[in-house]
Amino acid sequence: IACPLACSAAGLVGNDFDPALLSLIIAVPSSISINAAYTRRERALTCLARFRSSTYALHHGVQRWGQEADRSRVQRENAGLYEALCLGLESGGDPVMFRDVFKHLEAIGEVTESVRLSPGREADVEFMPALITVMANDERELWQSIDELRMLSSTATPYLLRGFTVGGATLFPVIFGPYFADVAVTSGNYISAFLVSFLLAVTIGALVSIQEALEDPFDGDAPLDDISLSPFAPPGFSLWRS
Repeated sequence: IACPLACSAAGLVGNDFDPALLSLIIAVPSSISINAAYTRRERALTCLARFRSSTYALHHGVQRWGQEADRSRVQRENAGLYEALCLGLESGGDPVMFRDVFKHLEAIGEVTESVRLSPGREADVEFMPALITVMANDERELWQSIDELRMLSSTATPYLLRGFTVGGATLFPVIFGPYFADVAVTSGNYISAFLVSFLLAVTIGALVSIQEALEDPFDGDAPLDDISLSPFAPPGFSLWRS
């Protein structure tokens, strides 16, 4: 509002910059950025669902066929894995923060190997080759899901594209100020012209805010838009942790 008012007072009026250019300057880059961020968010949800199902399968496999020591250990490792994963994702995929994640994954692999070599019941020995193949596949799914989550949390929309959007949103009032001043002077209806200018500015700000909110689904800057990790905790997480 201030820029069109200043242009009107200074006599800087003209329609050289039509608001239709808005679609090229801001709307198109914003839509590309928002789509990229939303696609990453949906893929992260898929990976989290795979993570939960894999930990569930491994937990019950060890509980059914493993020895008592293996049962207790897999509970601890699954709980520790989930906690470490939450910290790693919230850190933006920091490799240092993910070290504990991979330590727990290696420990789960050791439990699986222990079940293969020493099942809980002697009668299960003959079935171990088939059973361990299934458990190894669950373990592979778990590794793959976590690695994808790490890459998704550390990946962002190109800075050039984001900068173009933010820069366009910042320069919009200056570039189109003379246009709205011209509309106000020509029509004689200052309120309507400046109201349209205000609404367009709000729309631009909303597009930029949506893009920033979706950019990292784990950073916690937008609780309503970020992914809540608690629903993806392994089954019985609170019991395992205790």
